[in-house]
Amino acid sequence: MSFTASAISRLLTPSSIALVGATPASPWTATYLENLVGRRFPGTVHMVNPRRAEVLGRPAYASLPDVPEQVDHAVILTPAEAVPDVLEDCAAAGVHGVTVVASGFQEAGEAGELLAARVRNFCLAHDIAMVGPNCFGFCNYNANVLATRNRFHGVAGPGNVGMVFQSGGLSLYTNNLAFAKGVQLSHAISSGNELVTDTNDYIQYFLGREDCRVIGGSLEQIPDPARFEILARTARDNGQPMVFLKLGRSAETRRLAASHTGSIAGDDVIVDTFLRDLGVIRVDTIEELVETAGLLAAKGWPAGGRTFVSGFSGGVCGLGADLAHAAGVQLERLPVELRDEISLITGLDKEAVGNPLDLTTGGLAHLNEVTQLVGRSGAFDILIHASEEPQSEEGAAVFSPMREAVAEAGRSTGLYGVLLTAADLPPNDFGRAAKLGTGAYYVHGGVGMSAVAHVIRYAAHRDRAEDRLHPLEVDYAKVRRILSAGGPLSEADCKAVLKAYGVPLLRETIVRNTDAAVAAAEEIGYPVVVKVVSPQISHKSDIGGVVLNVRDGDQVRSAYEDIMNNVRTGAPDAEVQGVSVTEQVEDAAEFFVGTSADRDIGPIVVAGLGGIYVEILRDVVTARPPLSPMRAEEHLEQLASAAILRGARGKPRRDRAAFAEVVSRVGQLAYDFCDEIEAIDVNPLFVRATGGGVAAGDALIVLKSAGTELS
Repeated sequence: MSFTASAISRLLTPSSIALVGATPASPWTATYLENLVGRRFPGTVHMVNPRRAEVLGRPAYASLPDVPEQVDHAVILTPAEAVPDVLEDCAAAGVHGVTVVASGFQEAGEAGELLAARVRNFCLAHDIAMVGPNCFGFCNYNANVLATRNRFHGVAGPGNVGMVFQSGGLSLYTNNLAFAKGVQLSHAISSGNELVTDTNDYIQYFLGREDCRVIGGSLEQIPDPARFEILARTARDNGQPMVFLKLGRSAETRRLAASHTGSIAGDDVIVDTFLRDLGVIRVDTIEELVETAGLLAAKGWPAGGRTFVSGFSGGVCGLGADLAHAAGVQLERLPVELRDEISLITGLDKEAVGNPLDLTTGGLAHLNEVTQLVGRSGAFDILIHASEEPQSEEGAAVFSPMREAVAEAGRSTGLYGVLLTAADLPPNDFGRAAKLGTGAYYVHGGVGMSAVAHVIRYAAHRDRAEDRLHPLEVDYAKVRRILSAGGPLSEADCKAVLKAYGVPLLRETIVRNTDAAVAAAEEIGYPVVVKVVSPQISHKSDIGGVVLNVRDGDQVRSAYEDIMNNVRTGAPDAEVQGVSVTEQVEDAAEFFVGTSADRDIGPIVVAGLGGIYVEILRDVVTARPPLSPMRAEEHLEQLASAAILRGARGKPRRDRAAFAEVVSRVGQLAYDFCDEIEAIDVNPLFVRATGGGVAAGDALIVLKSAGTELS
């Protein structure tokens, strides 16, 4: 069950709150009271304790039904085992919103699981929305409802960034950092165990709200990825960027022992691809979360990624350029005409005018003209001016024109103007003022440049043309028959499935004796590759099950016998179905296509540099199927080895279009049969010169029903 936005609004905007289990000895009681009353909560706060007449100088009532006014929200401060009884009182008193602070539920073994199920079922039956359990509470900054046990350095609101955290500690740290950085939040919700309401419910509440330009927070896991996907697409259509710190990059991830793809694209890669393809910005630190969300909330996103860096110090400009390079922000070359105009205005030698541009210490007088020229040139989308925040009134008088020049360039020319400090320090009053409506926003050091990179990628994602898919002609009955046979698939079956999806294959014959092997090689034409055929042997070269560059009959016989001997030694229990004799490709580059799957998110397709080094070099790109050949080709352009496809060092250009077609078709196979297929490997995929097409040299399909060992 999911809660409506109106139900979550009622949960987060109460006009009366009761602290149930309030005691003077509890630091939680005092902190909740301080945050609510001390932070101008506009409603009433009641104490509930059956054994005391007053708590912290306020009257205490024996139970919720005894409170003389309607209670909208109960903050339950009792131990976990007492929560069901309190919920009974909530139902009797008509309370439809609660926060449960205590731990001791799903995380506490079998007894905790039983307690969690009891509490959840009761809440759903009585229409009670719950924050938590095992949480820090929530802050609705715009309504002055700070119902949290967090102790703040300062309040990071009211604002226009809504955040939800599956970690209570991260909600505290983010509030304090946002306050220090001058980033204003609308909400910060510590969702805890998400027993009744979850992250998706809060995201749905944030959607379409005028006081929530950006949605963000932290995720330990993605609840109901299918619903999350719908919400993320709605947020993108609304123009509400989503920025999340997704934990788990360093955790041990699932590995498919039989699959190259499973080794390369574990759980975190699948999650990363899922979020990226939805346009959800994934950050790695709280600092990145706050910087990126704050920048998007204040300035939105740029029209493109062409970036110009300027400053009044060569060293600071150089650092800005290095930070841009590290973050993947592209600094464009100045057009000759623009270079000449800047030189004329500033008096700088033409050779000294570039990107980054050091205006020198006397350049402030020319900054307004330079920024206007840069904006009107049409050559740039983003202006990053490197400058520290002034530390005195005299400094502010000097630097205010600089801030205004950057802001005016944005207003009059559409440049996305950002001020960059060299170090990641909290802003002073001048910096905070620059964040609030001046049009010139301060970002800080390397994390600030990473925020710029994130907003550039977000803008590019929004500008991508809709992917148009075309139906494939596939013998689905044949594929379903092969996949439903169960057990590990033979290489012949794997290739039959790929062939049904239109993946080109090499010429190949499977034989069972040396005479047949020689005959097959003569028919195919030398040189050939000889390799073992066995559903139990996935990585044939590891046990000496492959011989390359076989050029005559004697070598064929020798290769056959060597392979059989190697298999008897290296895989004595394997079922050997024969030996394949396959044409050897000598004029193609070796690439790789595969898929990996997550139980909840589904499959992703992986493509990149192939051959025996696929797991070592890991030069791959990932995408969620289904995707068109056009979209697949866009992804292939991001490979480090894309230069090989373009024809590096005098080599011919490779048939990238045919490669992209196979990526699309393999992805479609994984998508169509996501309930049956765990992973696919096509390695090597031989990519010939343009017009020559591609051919799959080896193939592996791992079925979910095959019981492949996971390690």
